[in-house]
Amino acid sequence: MQEKMDTLDIGIRTMQDKIDTLDSGIRTELVSVNQKKTTMEVTMNQRVDVVEKDIEELKVQVREGLSKAPVSNTGSMLPEVLVKINTGSMLPEGLVKMKPPVFDGSVSWSVYRRQFEAAAKVNKWGSEEEKATALVLALRGKASEVLQSIPNQQDYAVLVQAMELRYGDEHLQEVYRVQLKTRQQRVSETLQELKTDIERLAHLAYPTAAQEFFEVIVIDAFIDAVRDPELKKVIRVSGKRKASEALVYALSYEAAKNASINSHHGRRLEVQEEDLTQVLRRITEVLVEYKPSRSQGAHRATRVRCWNCGESGHIQRMCRRTPNQQEAIQHRSETGAWPGANGYQEN
Repeated sequence: MQEKMDTLDIGIRTMQDKIDTLDSGIRTELVSVNQKKTTMEVTMNQRVDVVEKDIEELKVQVREGLSKAPVSNTGSMLPEVLVKINTGSMLPEGLVKMKPPVFDGSVSWSVYRRQFEAAAKVNKWGSEEEKATALVLALRGKASEVLQSIPNQQDYAVLVQAMELRYGDEHLQEVYRVQLKTRQQRVSETLQELKTDIERLAHLAYPTAAQEFFEVIVIDAFIDAVRDPELKKVIRVSGKRKASEALVYALSYEAAKNASINSHHGRRLEVQEEDLTQVLRRITEVLVEYKPSRSQGAHRATRVRCWNCGESGHIQRMCRRTPNQQEAIQHRSETGAWPGANGYQEN
């Protein structure tokens, strides 16, 4: 028992070390990501400053060129210069323009709308007409069939309302909540796959939930969905408040458990062989004890004497001689004992 407790304690400590290592690695990655983000922001700001400076210099050059150019050439130069400045063709295309992704109805409309709004912000589509035109051009397949029922396709709000009605998730939130509540880990499904799907259902069921409330929903659903009862109990007792932390803890526990099982498999075989040896030894001892008892019983049997013939080794009913009462009386006078029903024992 103490050995099992020591082994379990070692497994738990090993698991805790792995959790600490993973936590340290995650923190290091977060620091690295933040540093890269800061570096990228600085770089982007520097590029923007350079581009704006180039634009100002270009405007100055254009003004100087227009002021120095002959009047006959001014009319032909002005449209071309204005077009380049207004369309931003002299700027890096990846920095200023971002093409929104297409929508064919195969992805979540709420997720796509976030992507579309991000592209609109980067491209600085200020008017509703610009956003409506870009959205119409981004629709593909069955999603574009919605346009047949919209007469005014320049109204962005009307387009969004029609797409929400057709592909929105608001009217399916209750369905997603039921799916989240009844979600169970499949036989061949890993814990990572389970967590990812739980988060997807949680986003669909509670799209406007605060981050803290969302974390509580996800980790509760994750624990309830775990198939192994023992693992489910261990995760719940661990007190983890985030699904990512619970996942790391569960993976570490499974790794420690599997390692413990493999290390005890060979020892279990040795114990079984030892138990079998002890059983055989005990059987041998019993047989040895049984042999003398049988010899003693046989010896006692030889002391049985028949009252019919007076010989030892058998009783009356097994005697082959004719009964003789006189011999019995004579035997009584000689031995001092009357025979019983079948014989007697010598004193």
